[in-house]
Amino acid sequence: MTPNDDYSYEFDGFTLSPRDRLLFHFNKRIELADKDFDILAFLVQNPKVLIKNQDLENAVWGESNNLHRGNISNHIAKIRKALGCDPRNPRFIETTHAKRGYRFIAQVRSTQQPIPDDLLEGKASDELAIESHLIAPVFLGQGAFGNIRGPEKETIWAKY
Repeated sequence: MTPNDDYSYEFDGFTLSPRDRLLFHFNKRIELADKDFDILAFLVQNPKVLIKNQDLENAVWGESNNLHRGNISNHIAKIRKALGCDPRNPRFIETTHAKRGYRFIAQVRSTQQPIPDDLLEGKASDELAIESHLIAPVFLGQGAFGNIRGPEKETIWAKY
């Protein structure tokens, strides 16, 4: 991994910028701890390649490290959680047989397009804005309205 890498990497709605140490999902910033970011960047920069645990340790921690065996798997679990990836049905990071290494399996596209300044400054993007996700109208049936009690019955959705 080269810290001055001018490339950004795009995969399934994510944009990873190793130089700026930033990860976005559809222009929403995703926070990762330093080592988690380093591991993800190394895997993304080497897509479809089997990365053995020892190679990953050397790349991220250096050759003279004293890591516990479960350390990498804990970092991978945190990365998967940040990416919304299920280890039983992986979309991004695959664990190889006998847990000897990992492979980034998503299609990766590298680009030299810079990260927009408004994202670097932490401003919200105008491209994707969710107004609310708290209300979803559901039809319960004609008899269900009579069973609703309390303030929920007085809402415009319940009356409709």
